[in-house]
Order: sequence, then C-alpha cells, then structure tokens
Amino acid sequence: MTTLELKMVELLENLRDKNGVTAVKAEFEAEASRIQEVMRLKDIAGRAGLGLVLKIGGAEAITDMFEAEHIGASVLIAPMIESPYALRKYLEAIEKYFPQELRERMHFGFNVETKMACDNFSEM
Repeated sequence: MTTLELKMVELLENLRDKNGVTAVKAEFEAEASRIQEVMRLKDIAGRAGLGLVLKIGGAEAITDMFEAEHIGASVLIAPMIESPYALRKYLEAIEKYFPQELRERMHFGFNVETKMACDNFSEM
C-alpha cells in the first residue's frame, strides 16, 4: 500500500471506532468510478474493517450488478427508484443474477430521490 492508502486506512479505522462508520460508498452512477478504483477502495475499506456500498447506474444496470458481485460489495444501492415498476425490475434483477447464498449475505437498497418517488412510495 502507498503512504496515502495507509493514511486512508488509519482515517477509516478512526471513523469506524469513534463514529460507528460501517462501510465506504462508491458508485458507478455519477462518479463514473473505474472498476480498478473501486477494487482498490474495497481493499482499503477491508483493511479498515469496513464494507463497501456500491451504487449502481440504474434499476437494471446488470453489468454494474455483476461488477458489484465480482468486487465483493457488501451493499448494493439502486438510484432513482420512482415507481413500483422500477422497483419490481430491480428486485427481479437481484433475484435473477445473484445466487441465493449471496442474496443472504448482501444488503440491497434503493434511493427515493424525487417527489414522484415519494408520491408512489406507498405503492412500492
């Protein structure tokens, strides 16, 4: 590890111990993170005893889902789930592409980001 990465581990351990931080977030959606960068971040977070939350590009971002599985993300987040249809597509993709034992180990979530999503929330 580089000196900077070791410092990151130290800072993350401090955040874990003093503030209850449990994971580090990266995303393919807005940050356009490269797979190598996310894998490196996963290694750094792991050395600090933290998980990796990975926000994918959409409800059906299948390639992102495969990458999350490959990297070993502990949490998968889908952005902009605004309707029951989008939520159903996300849940179907999880069911189809993640083996049962992995679904039991990982956590899955989605962002409610808009007024439309809030209006549709009870249907979701």
